Order: sequence, then C-alpha cells, then structure tokens
Amino acid sequence: IAAVLHHDDTGGKPLLSAPHSGYQRLSLGNTTVIADTGIPPAQDFSRHAHAGTLSFELSFERASLIVNAGVDAQGPEDYLPLARATAAHSTAILNDASSCRFSLSPRARRVLGTPLVSGPRHVPVSRTDADGVQGFVASHDGYVPPFGIIHEREMALSHGGSLLEGHDRFSRPGGSAIRQAGDAAIRFHIHPSISVSEDEDGRLTLSGKGTDAWVFTASGAEPHVEESVYFAGIAGPRRSLQIVLAFRVPEVPEVAWRFTRVALASGS
Repeated sequence: IAAVLHHDDTGGKPLLSAPHSGYQRLSLGNTTVIADTGIPPAQDFSRHAHAGTLSFELSFERASLIVNAGVDAQGPEDYLPLARATAAHSTAILNDASSCRFSLSPRARRVLGTPLVSGPRHVPVSRTDADGVQGFVASHDGYVPPFGIIHEREMALSHGGSLLEGHDRFSRPGGSAIRQAGDAAIRFHIHPSISVSEDEDGRLTLSGKGTDAWVFTASGAEPHVEESVYFAGIAGPRRSLQIVLAFRVPEVPEVAWRFTRVALASGS
C-alpha cells in the first residue's frame, strides 16, 4: 500500500471530482456532499440504473442527513421501480416524471430486466472551487424531450463545512423563454435516524442523536415535510421524511435553498 501511495499523485486523498464515474465531492471540516453529475449508463448496462441525475447526499461526521432512497436488495421486486424513480432521489422532478424512462415491456423484463431506454444525454459540469469554498454547477437535458426544459443545479459548501447552499434553475435550451407551464418539486430525502421540527418562523431543523442540528431554509418556494421511504435500511425499508419544495415553472424559474449547521450535539 505504501508503494502504491508513493506513486499516487493525489497522495491518497479522496478525489473531489470523478469525471469518468460522474460524481462530485464537496468536503470541508466534518461535512461531506456526494452528488451524481454523470450520464446514465448505456442501455445494455442499465438494468439497475437510477433516474437520479443531479441528486446528492449530505453527511456530517458519521451521520447521514440527506440521502437518496436507495434499494432494498433483498425485498420484493415491486419496490425496484419506485426506488429507481427520480422522485426517490434528492433532486428536482418535473410533472412527476422521471428524468429517465425505463423499459416496462413484460417480454423484455424476463430477459433484460427494466433497462433505461432514454434519459439525459448531456450533463455538463464545472467546478467552482475558491478559497474556503468547494462547489460545482451542473445541468442535464433529461427533461428536454418531454417538456423542453433543462435543469441546472449549483451547489457550494463553505464556512468550514457549516453551510451548504444550492440553486436549482429551469430554462429552455438556448435560453429562450419557457412557454408551457409545469409542476416542479425539489425533494430532500431525510435519513430515518434524523428528525425534523418546525419553529414559529417556518424554519425546519434537522437533528439526530449524536450529531449537530442543521436548519433548512429556502426562497422561491415554501418547504413542506412529507412522508418518504428509505429502501436501503439494513433491516429492509423504513419510514422516513422528506422536505419538498413545490412550485410552478416558469412562474418560478429558480429556487435557492440552504442547510446551515446551527448547534452542537449534546456532549460534543
């Protein structure tokens, strides 16, 4: 291992950008964000692929805060289409449609499973790192064929890992005006070990045993807490919660949101 690390240009440090696998990593202090900014795999290799482009997971120390629903590998196959859908990921969804389409042919399912038959083809991404800030901007065209809309997500981690800011934008290719209105929702799935409380000002606080509290705020859409399912639980699916920002496009072309670390866990 020492010999390998000696010839490793990274010095054994985790990569912030993995362009070949399509992931971005933001890491400051004890906070880590992993975001999916890759193109879905080719159809022949997509029988287990998810429609989760631009989704992310947020963790602090050993606690998972924001997650994707994951997969119940040992459970009924009926759960798989739900777990692979965009709605099961912490990203934006338009008109309750996944950003990828799956083959649902009964004949093909027996041989190929349910591979992707379409989805994002272009997912440009660029890093926006600066002094004390790690971030990226990425977009995907998975909603262009059905709705003519591009989803762009910008994320930045700063303040030593105590502030995660995001912007979700919706536009037409080439920057022309969106003519057809549609329903949009940005979902943040919360790990089952994390509870959510709301104060009198409407702010949502995420807290859990042995971890710090984080406050979620947004502008452009009012946050609501809804039920969710965490399929990847060790003992099988578990009930969980999700924060949902629902709005209409193009009435709201951009939504800003942030997670702010506000309190220390007891005993820390």
